[in-house]
Amino acid sequence: LPLLEPFQQTIPANYFDTNILLEEIVLANNGIAALPANIFQSNPNLKIINLAGNKLTTDDLTVSTHNLNGGLLKHLTKLTRFDISDNDITADPTSTLPIDLFANNLNIAQIFLGNNNITFLSAHQFDNNRLLNRLGMGGPFNTFRTRSTCTIGYYVTQIFLPSIESGQAVYYA
Repeated sequence: LPLLEPFQQTIPANYFDTNILLEEIVLANNGIAALPANIFQSNPNLKIINLAGNKLTTDDLTVSTHNLNGGLLKHLTKLTRFDISDNDITADPTSTLPIDLFANNLNIAQIFLGNNNITFLSAHQFDNNRLLNRLGMGGPFNTFRTRSTCTIGYYVTQIFLPSIESGQAVYYA
């Protein structure tokens, strides 16, 4: 791969296209402010993506998720770990995380969303992620409130995750 310039704010659209065997991408703390649509489409073997500590916003995830043939993570069926902590992601009633962001990632076990500005998550955000065993949501900017301020279909202070043993939703406070 050609090296990215230090603190390059965007990644070229086809940057990873020739690396079909790539299993891990670590682009943490690079000041990346935008992701091209379908940036990982040619990388079906990706297991780990670390985009922590950048300047990504919910718009980057939304645009990437709905553009062209799929989305940011749609083709990554082997993905086990996704980290977008310490970015500028906002998830509230007016700007939510795409409900299908993790829909095709059946093997994902760890998702890190901490230190963003997340106040709401869809009640169905992780419906397909039965192997999910670690959800990092900490940090002072994830300002969860009481369930009574929550709009229908969203969780605020608590989250339900499917149990590996029973397949039923389990309440985590």
